[in-house]
Amino acid sequence: MSTFGERLRDIREEAGYEKQEDVAKLLNMSTTGYGYYETGKREPSLNTLKKIADILEVSTDYLLERIDTPHLPISYPVTNEISLSEEELLIVKEMQKSLFNKISDHPEENVKRIEQFWDFIENENK
Repeated sequence: MSTFGERLRDIREEAGYEKQEDVAKLLNMSTTGYGYYETGKREPSLNTLKKIADILEVSTDYLLERIDTPHLPISYPVTNEISLSEEELLIVKEMQKSLFNKISDHPEENVKRIEQFWDFIENENK
């Protein structure tokens, strides 16, 4: 498991900031002060943490090791009862291209048929 400093260094480099100095300037602080964050000698204030997250375009939860992906999962509400993750939304968009038109004639019946087919596929793979 990586530490705050390791994550900070890795995400800085991934964001295209080769030197600590590059981010330090954007934070209006010394390179040494910023370097202390990456080496674990110091921790940033909440305000500075937010600025770092904004500059590097990551969530503070990722920097604080609360989640393992740099960005928070996004949910798209469809109705009050249903919301989709980004991955689920991509699946729906792909299905919309071809499958939805085929299902729309008799949706309840066709959805049941798809579920049965999916169960068949899953059982074949066991």
